[in-house]
Amino acid sequence: MKAIEKVLEVVGVSLMATICVVVFTGVVFRYGLRSPLGWIEEIARYALVWVTYVGSFLALRRGRHLSIDVLVSRANPKLKKLLDIAARLVMLPLFLVMVGFGGYYAANFFNQGTPYFKIPLGIVYSILPVIGVLLVLEIVTQMVTVLRRGEAAE
Repeated sequence: MKAIEKVLEVVGVSLMATICVVVFTGVVFRYGLRSPLGWIEEIARYALVWVTYVGSFLALRRGRHLSIDVLVSRANPKLKKLLDIAARLVMLPLFLVMVGFGGYYAANFFNQGTPYFKIPLGIVYSILPVIGVLLVLEIVTQMVTVLRRGEAAE
């Protein structure tokens, strides 16, 4: 998983850099040169979608998702462990749905292209099952770690 994490870091940084360059270029052409480029919005939109999913995996992997832990921080270690497992058990079915529906959309939209570049939408949607599978594997790995360690993850 560490190798996948490193690859996704590079992908995430590349996507963010792409968004910055493309949006800046779009602003320059639209307002500076008074000649808007039609493809800017399409690239920025799909790059933002992909970076969102890549970032969600990286955040889960690093324990950086937003959480409200007022009650959990005051709980005893056994209750913390139970709440930690419960939280992951709530997330797991959502990620499985993401894999299922994402796979459905990716498979069924390969014949429909994006407006400007005509890239198959199945490629755009393919991020859903790919990241979904990684999220499922990460959640299961975290649950096993919590169960073996005997205390909640920090």
